[in-house]
Amino acid sequence: MVDLKNKWKNRAKRKKKISYRRKVRYNWNKIEELNYGLGITRESCYVDGNGYLRWKANDKLCHRDIANNYVFLKGGFSGKFGMCDVHHKDGNKFNNNPVNLSVLNREQHEVEHGKILFENGRKYIRIARANVTRKQTQKAILIGGKFGTWYPWSQLLVRNGYIYATEWILNQKGR
Repeated sequence: MVDLKNKWKNRAKRKKKISYRRKVRYNWNKIEELNYGLGITRESCYVDGNGYLRWKANDKLCHRDIANNYVFLKGGFSGKFGMCDVHHKDGNKFNNNPVNLSVLNREQHEVEHGKILFENGRKYIRIARANVTRKQTQKAILIGGKFGTWYPWSQLLVRNGYIYATEWILNQKGR
């Protein structure tokens, strides 16, 4: 009979994988070129963990500061700037040129990014990807894993590779 204790002791030890977090390098020449005349330089700004530029002096987001000064105040918007979102039109977080920034309310911003969809007079909110295999019947689909929620197909919409649920059903489910 084989002595299992010694067999496990003598087995070859695997080296543990060590992951070295590489520092992400940014092309500051390109960033400074995109934001020419706005004061954004490698000496005055840094890139935060979410990939947005922040002022070193006060830790404020550069795009919100520029949008407030150049777009919001000069555009004659009503309400408070703190209640608004700033959208980069070209999707580039480093391009903080006032022409590229637009000030939107939260709902408009979520519509821009496809999180909210309006169709046939109803508001739909994105809840999951459509191309994932899920447990389903002809009347309902399970979303959220084994202990997820069953959603009726009558309250769902599939568009652009995502499943959207009506706002009413989400309020009923307590989301």
